[in-house]
Amino acid sequence: MFLLQAKRITANSHTPEEVAELLKEKYGAVEASQQSYHYLEQKKCLKASLILHYRPDLLGDLADLKPPETRDMEALKVFLEADSGTKRESGRNSR
Repeated sequence: MFLLQAKRITANSHTPEEVAELLKEKYGAVEASQQSYHYLEQKKCLKASLILHYRPDLLGDLADLKPPETRDMEALKVFLEADSGTKRESGRNSR
């Protein structure tokens, strides 16, 4: 993952190594540590996004959970409890 100050890179066929080198040289990008919070959070979000897009069937009942539309704290608490209960159950079934 790179932190960029530039807005765009022209599209051509390049290897990932060439793109990384271009980002460093031309745009002053700095490679983020793979242990940094930002990197780990982006990686987690990417995995979740790919699962939602390509394999929603892997989520089972979690795919059907919809967050409450109100700002009612009690409804939110019930939603979060149902969500965590489903995660615990699916974790037991996958072992």
